[in-house]
Amino acid sequence: MAEADYGNVRQRWILIYSQHAFAKEIKTLEKYITKEHAELEKQLCAFSRQEFKCKHDAEAALKTLRKKLKYHRIDVNIEALSGYSRKGRPSANAVPEVIGYKVHCTLQR
Repeated sequence: MAEADYGNVRQRWILIYSQHAFAKEIKTLEKYITKEHAELEKQLCAFSRQEFKCKHDAEAALKTLRKKLKYHRIDVNIEALSGYSRKGRPSANAVPEVIGYKVHCTLQR
């Protein structure tokens, strides 16, 4: 038991632990984690299909996505997409250029 004064009012504090309440809280937490995981899987699926013009844009989009995370962590791999700037068959000496970036993410609890 701990005693404290708050606003000139003497208070006594008691901390009570219940195994049943703890088990109930763990079950509720697992439900929240599962719900967040399902939502994030959908968002990451759509996010991985997006193509970004530069690496900075991809990192900025990841930053906003990471702010939403509460119970998970994202491991990221940003891949440069190469291709040719013009349509049609490339010439014999044409060199592929970086035309965009894609983000590959894995979700961890």
